[in-house]
Amino acid sequence: MSNQILIFGCNGQLGKSISDIFPNSIKFSRAECDFNNSKNISASILKIKPEVIINCAAYTDVNNSEIDIKKTLKINSIAVKAIAFSAKIIDALVIHFSTDYVFDGSNSSSYTENSPTYPINNYGKTKLKGEKKLVKFNDKHIIIRTSWVYGQGKNNFVYKVIKNIQQKKKLAVVDYEFGSPTQTKSLAFIVKMFIDKYFEKSKKKLEYGIYNFSGNVRISRYTFAKKIIEIMKSYNESND
Repeated sequence: MSNQILIFGCNGQLGKSISDIFPNSIKFSRAECDFNNSKNISASILKIKPEVIINCAAYTDVNNSEIDIKKTLKINSIAVKAIAFSAKIIDALVIHFSTDYVFDGSNSSSYTENSPTYPINNYGKTKLKGEKKLVKFNDKHIIIRTSWVYGQGKNNFVYKVIKNIQQKKKLAVVDYEFGSPTQTKSLAFIVKMFIDKYFEKSKKKLEYGIYNFSGNVRISRYTFAKKIIEIMKSYNESND
């Protein structure tokens, strides 16, 4: 089954965890397929003709997305349109990752898949545009909205906290931002569940659409950082 799967963004923290689940899949890193060029994306898909496309590639730097507007749009929206359109031609399922930044963060309770979207920054706006492109151009889609992703790699909050502590640097963390930290391994298992269901010919068909998935704990960035530091101290003490 794995050789029927194409993974974009295989070297990112999420892509690595999903690649571990599907070791024999066809994988493209950022260097191997330029998401700034939608023609490259379409050409790769139409040449390989996979049955499932997993898109882990994204421009995720929230602050820089306000500066590098064109690049953010290309990667988070225009590239997704190219994936969706090409997947439609070959009748492939697309599994795509989005974000809780498509919401404005004002809810006191959890968001559902039917909650109104209202992104307040460029990152959220481009991710929502990507969602809409996928829904418009390919009926066979799974969109997973997630929150505060961390896993293998350096581009996540957990790594940055650990690095600052190890280098004995001062750490300033806000206490007014709340979210649900989500392990990349958890997301990878969810993807496997969807794909297993997709290839089960004799059972109920996979329900396409948008799914919200994150860790089950709502926490502030400040409290999250404290928990990371506590675990670090406990680990260091047990290994002295």
